[in-house]
Amino acid sequence: MSLFSAQQVHIGPVTLQTHVFLLLVAALAAAVLVLFRLRGDREGRRLFFDSLSTAALLVLLGWKLFPLFYAFSEMVTRPMTLLYTPGGTPGLIFGLVLGSLYFAYKIIRGRRHKSPEGMLLSPFMVFAASFIMGSAVLLAGSSALRAEQGEQPAIPFSATTIQGEKLSLDDLKGKTVILNFWATWCPPCRAELPTLVAFNEELKGTETVLISVASGPTQTQSRVTPFLVKEGIHYPIILDTSREITSRYGVRSLPTSVVISPEGTITDRLTGAVDRYWLRSHLFTRPEP
Repeated sequence: MSLFSAQQVHIGPVTLQTHVFLLLVAALAAAVLVLFRLRGDREGRRLFFDSLSTAALLVLLGWKLFPLFYAFSEMVTRPMTLLYTPGGTPGLIFGLVLGSLYFAYKIIRGRRHKSPEGMLLSPFMVFAASFIMGSAVLLAGSSALRAEQGEQPAIPFSATTIQGEKLSLDDLKGKTVILNFWATWCPPCRAELPTLVAFNEELKGTETVLISVASGPTQTQSRVTPFLVKEGIHYPIILDTSREITSRYGVRSLPTSVVISPEGTITDRLTGAVDRYWLRSHLFTRPEP
């Protein structure tokens, strides 16, 4: 396992955002604590962990289905988009609320009917308090590690876009740049395109630039151009058939998005399909003098 600027955790072929990984660790630690607390109560342990499994499923579903709230028609007409599009931080909060409400329902119903489920209140409070405190400590430690590591300088590059425009990272100093690495054959890459296209429309009047890097030997002009027309993509596209830029930025899998600050340092990185809240968090508008 290795960390990239305290932004992502790589576990074999799986890449997770560091904060998501730490939340999972905090949840696991809280579950172990409850397991220890209920070590003499076999029925209580079974009841709690059955409920916890259902609550975890609700958290996952709430997070995964959250995009339906703001892009219902797009998700329904393109189911693949819903499959790969994450719910972002708001989706995670929504999922946690659903999971907590499920526990509350079980406890209230159990107390009303005087069933064993009414005894879930104490272990649930232990789990919730442990999860919150553990998450706070781990996330604070991650922030401190990130500050200690500092921000990596972005590697300069120059290229000609598929639209025929010469593009240099040095010329974009003073702007926030989002580099999106993708390929036409990649299902999650195709799934995130509507989100990227919609976000590009929001960039007018801001100092944020979206640049797409079509990565790999199959990403030729004859293959990519018809795809751009079909999807209505108008932001700059660079063909990186040699994967030179992709390798320089340490991209392991597609899609991956890298955020470069106006000062020319890498401030964030996301492996997997983007969500609109993550993109909007990087909108940069220069303050009036």
